[in-house]
Amino acid sequence: MIDTRFITLATLGVLASVAAAQDFGSQRVISDTLGAPVPKYYGNEVHAADLDGDGDADVISTRIVDSTIVWQENLGAGQFGPLQLITAAVLSPTSLFTADLDADGDLDLLSTSWWDDKVAWYENLGGGTFGAQQVISERANAAACVHAADLDGDGDPDVLSASAFDGKIAWHENFGGGQFGPQRVLESSSVGGRSVFADDLDGDGDNDVVYAISNSHTVAWRENLGGGAFSAENLITHDVIYPNTVAGADFDGDGDLDVFSFSNGDEKFAWYENLGGGVFGPQRVISTSALDPWGSFIADLDGDGDPDVLSASRDDDKIAWYENLGAGQFGPQRIISTEARVAYDVVAVDLDGDGDLDVLSASAEDEKIAWYENVPPIGTPYCFGDGTDGTDCPCGNNSRVGLGEGCRNSEGYGALLGVTGSASIAADDLVIRVMQARPGQPSILVQGAALNSSPFRDGKLCVSTPTERLEVILLNTHGAGSSAGSIATEGSVPGPGATRHYQLWYRDPIVSVCGSGSNLTSGLTIDWI
Repeated sequence: MIDTRFITLATLGVLASVAAAQDFGSQRVISDTLGAPVPKYYGNEVHAADLDGDGDADVISTRIVDSTIVWQENLGAGQFGPLQLITAAVLSPTSLFTADLDADGDLDLLSTSWWDDKVAWYENLGGGTFGAQQVISERANAAACVHAADLDGDGDPDVLSASAFDGKIAWHENFGGGQFGPQRVLESSSVGGRSVFADDLDGDGDNDVVYAISNSHTVAWRENLGGGAFSAENLITHDVIYPNTVAGADFDGDGDLDVFSFSNGDEKFAWYENLGGGVFGPQRVISTSALDPWGSFIADLDGDGDPDVLSASRDDDKIAWYENLGAGQFGPQRIISTEARVAYDVVAVDLDGDGDLDVLSASAEDEKIAWYENVPPIGTPYCFGDGTDGTDCPCGNNSRVGLGEGCRNSEGYGALLGVTGSASIAADDLVIRVMQARPGQPSILVQGAALNSSPFRDGKLCVSTPTERLEVILLNTHGAGSSAGSIATEGSVPGPGATRHYQLWYRDPIVSVCGSGSNLTSGLTIDWI
């Protein structure tokens, strides 16, 4: 039940608005299956690459319902063609990767599959047509991950795999012409091989190997000594419970490759600074906000030149991202969607050809492949809870500088607004979204004709009279919500050229930071057109 005292205060125009650094559109389904729900632990995988050579990224995915690998052509402008079968000769496919394995100029496909222990590849015959499955190995017991990189310095991509039941991290030399050598095992001391990738960690010009062993709670690497020889194991960390993925990126902008891991046993996304010479610093946690995470991806989502992190988590159906604030510091979880039921995998790729990275997801229970458009922020954010405008939050509850949030709430961070649609009055499609407020609480969206920045309740009042109370928004279990009505109509926006300021006031009961029982987002200015 909504507290009527709270609504009455909102009519006075006490609100703050918001603007996220980056926003994503609503879920757009590429494919799904209308069969019976799939158990949680049988997931979908998704990958994106230009398979037909027309310059845009097509979508490759696994299907649980019939244990197949399929692809869909990108038709342009975010539209996709029907499912096209690549193979049905896999039992529970677990991983996908693309590389030009036969040096003919197009991207071939690699896969691993769990119940048949296969590492296999499929030749791209041109135009998105694929040849029959060619098995590289059937000695990867519960094959979990596949990767390709030139390990022996001969100019062609070799194939790496991780397998769970035998704990193997192994590689196969590419002999050329699509022929591969026998399995060469790098690691098999413990069961639970989950992830592997290769890149130059020590700056000597060749590709080293990084891997995750789940059951021994290990993230480690081996130096490439040249000619296909590798060093003994170099431990990076044991401070992970069932690590699921490893990757590399320059998180702190110092020119070398740091290591990333996520572990679903402790629900931890973390990174390890490359200190030079192959030495890595202690674990630095990015987030523990995803419930049972299973997918991750690293990419520059906001176009600021540093790598951000994406996650897919199964128990909360979330696709989310974490902004790199610079120098290896990360902001809080920002939810893209909670409509991916048992979210399993996530990728960033430019699907609509507009030059920025969109988000692609796979979810298991609804067997859905979907994407979310990366949309530039609409409006101008202001009145942050970090004190940079000269006004601090009421009780020392300033938020971190640079996040664009309101004052810190009892969840430990500030709330902010995002906008989808446009500022066009004629289109009337503007939707204001709130993130990082208090879960399950009522809130009120308010519009003001003038700017403000003054302490109020647990936050800062960012709008001034005349004000309009627009609508009540009941926040979901993630502290998020969206406007439902016409912003321009509810706010009596007079026409193109009008400027209005927006903010959301939300309840923060019982454990409110300053004791007032409510807080506000930061502010957002919209110049209507």
